[in-house]
Amino acid sequence: MAWTAPPLRADVITAGDVLRASIPTDRIDEAAAHFRTAHDWRASHLLPLHSLRLSLHQQARAVASEAVVAGRIKRMASIRKKLQRSRINLWDVQDIAGVRAVMPDMPAVEAVIGRFQEGRSRHKVAKIDDHIGSPKASGYRSAHLMMRYQGDDEAFRNRAVEIQIRTQLQHAWATALEAVGFMRGEDMKAGVGCADWLRFFVLMSAEIATHEGLPIPSGAPDDAKARLEEVADLEERVEAIKTLESYRSAINHLHQGARSYSGRYVITLDRSAMRVTVKPLNNLDTILLGITAAEGASSDSVVVEADSVQGLIAAYPNYFMDVGSFVDQIRRALGRASVGKPYLTWLRYWKWRPA
Repeated sequence: MAWTAPPLRADVITAGDVLRASIPTDRIDEAAAHFRTAHDWRASHLLPLHSLRLSLHQQARAVASEAVVAGRIKRMASIRKKLQRSRINLWDVQDIAGVRAVMPDMPAVEAVIGRFQEGRSRHKVAKIDDHIGSPKASGYRSAHLMMRYQGDDEAFRNRAVEIQIRTQLQHAWATALEAVGFMRGEDMKAGVGCADWLRFFVLMSAEIATHEGLPIPSGAPDDAKARLEEVADLEERVEAIKTLESYRSAINHLHQGARSYSGRYVITLDRSAMRVTVKPLNNLDTILLGITAAEGASSDSVVVEADSVQGLIAAYPNYFMDVGSFVDQIRRALGRASVGKPYLTWLRYWKWRPA
């Protein structure tokens, strides 16, 4: 495969400045050239992404055979939002390429991080952000390893790739947050959206952290009883279980074609049609054309790498509205909230079935 060479640094920075700003109608042609530069810059991360995914797969599976590993190239719309929220330039965006490992528990997460710190991978660890020991105020919890690609091709040397490593429960929380944000049309990952839903996710993050024996996010009550009472109240107000289960039942899955020989797919979640489509991509041209064509106003598309369709569903369940694990955690919390008093919220979800 002929990989896309990275554009010049100055051209990438200029393209990022154009992406950040509003584009006047009389400068559309000029902007189109800068967008092509930005697309080439994004495409130049495909080789580092592929190499880091294989490396993470090796390290994660050495720790736990059930580890789930996949990678993705950041959507152009997400890149633009990041540029607009901060003063960072496009060349310095660290997570255009991202790979993820979902591990069974915290000892497994720590073991994988340790293997990278010990130099078991040829690629270099530039920085580690521990959002598990120090959760974000939103409740987000995951370990981020900022990696530098150290492959043989000097043109791609030191290209940034972000590794995320998290537990299954932390992954379930993040999946549900993204699913609710997408279906509501709100950027909940950035803390934008319904205040009740955002607060509910902070509290549920604290509940899951307590279950895992880990620090809770700031802003969540330390007192378990007060926290659980607030969880129960908010669950009833936003109808969290009912809403999440309705998402899961409403989405139709459509797999176009057989397994991808390259391990790459485009996942497209179309909110207006309530449909998720998985399309295999078997060469670089179809990868780049596929993601460009799919990035429409009513859809959310991403190029992913995984060993199988089943692997990408496990790594990116938010695209399939697979929120069952998080619903189980809500039910566990509501069960704790009901200890010592009659709690009847479950009646809202009960359906009589004849014997």
